[in-house]
Amino acid sequence: MNRGVFTGLGLVGFVFPARESHTPAVGRRAAIRLLLLLPLLALVFTGCALKDAKDDAQAVVTSYFQSMATANYDAAMINYDPEFFKKSSREAWKKFLTKNASKLGAYKKHTINGWRIFRRADAPKASFVELQCKSVYANNTALEKFTLCRQPGDTEFRIIAHTIDSVALRSD
Repeated sequence: MNRGVFTGLGLVGFVFPARESHTPAVGRRAAIRLLLLLPLLALVFTGCALKDAKDDAQAVVTSYFQSMATANYDAAMINYDPEFFKKSSREAWKKFLTKNASKLGAYKKHTINGWRIFRRADAPKASFVELQCKSVYANNTALEKFTLCRQPGDTEFRIIAHTIDSVALRSD
């Protein structure tokens, strides 16, 4: 065994004995680095996918509010999933939106207060996003919660649940 190798920095071999072959140690180190790097890469790519899902869902909610700003309820309802209208008919929901608009006033703006991305056991391949918004209308404010879903193969999220809470709406 070589006891020392002289370099410009001094005798290195006395502190770190020279090995005959560096290949196994280098291979092990590379494998360990790769194993440590994989979870980090997974987090980065997952983080990007989560941000994309949030941004995509937010675009649908913004489209909804743009339609509400012009009192175009039919255009607003395009953002809803057909399943939504199995629980409440299009006509009933349009009447609900019209009644709320008369109490809240014209739409002014909204801000996203909170969001979460999740999966459900009954639809494991679908992506779900929940957005909580503070909406400002001419006569009052409202807290609105949207649950959106994107099924595999779909390009856009659709609203599957929507609640509107405002002091102005509680009088009925």
